[in-house]
Amino acid sequence: KGFSRDRLLNLHGRLVRHIERLSGIDWLHQSELMYHYWMAGEKHKAAAYYGGDLTEGELFGATRVLTEAVIFGTGFEPNPGVTWVQGLVAESQPALPVRLLLCQRCDSLLDETLAGDVPLAVRVALLTSTRNALAELRRQAPDRAEYGREWALCCLRLSDLHRDMGEPLQAVEFCGEAATILEKISNNAGDPNVYSADLAICQGMMGDLCLDMGRHSQALVCYQTQKGIIENLRAGSGDEPDLARKLGI
Repeated sequence: KGFSRDRLLNLHGRLVRHIERLSGIDWLHQSELMYHYWMAGEKHKAAAYYGGDLTEGELFGATRVLTEAVIFGTGFEPNPGVTWVQGLVAESQPALPVRLLLCQRCDSLLDETLAGDVPLAVRVALLTSTRNALAELRRQAPDRAEYGREWALCCLRLSDLHRDMGEPLQAVEFCGEAATILEKISNNAGDPNVYSADLAICQGMMGDLCLDMGRHSQALVCYQTQKGIIENLRAGSGDEPDLARKLGI
């Protein structure tokens, strides 16, 4: 006889409590904790864990579980792995810094791990949820420029994906959203250079998109704007080699 759903949830919940007590360097803790959070429906704990201070092994193990959940769910509607990850970034209980790190890991590490193994539309669905979560974080902490920056970088990833999918209008929309955010925070931040560098990259991307669409005059405006930002940064980047390297100046 099979287990009932309630009995399965209870079993996985008991396994969660056991594995949580193990050391973070224990292979069982690293490889299985996120899986049992998922199977037990422990969404709040999973969100706090993936946005927490993890060892390299813990981060690898948790990302592997989330990646496999999304990959193996491809073809099902809805994809249970996608639904689970979307639920994690939508969690409102963890502290803001935990939620920010959770979104960062979904926006970069998880997305990069999924690249090539799932349809682009799946990545767009996940990143759209992450973008929405980052926008909410920015709303709750309007004075934290780094929250806005992560929101903008997620928009740029979405712009790239829509461009790859042959959807230039959506790509322009997200690139424009990123530019608006970066302009605002670069004007208000105490040390605006990092945000201005991101804005220069964003303007270059917008120029490329306009060229793709045959909007040559708009592309020229974007490239000229990018050039102006880079020239301003070049004038003050002598003591910031990392910034200069990022922009190739």
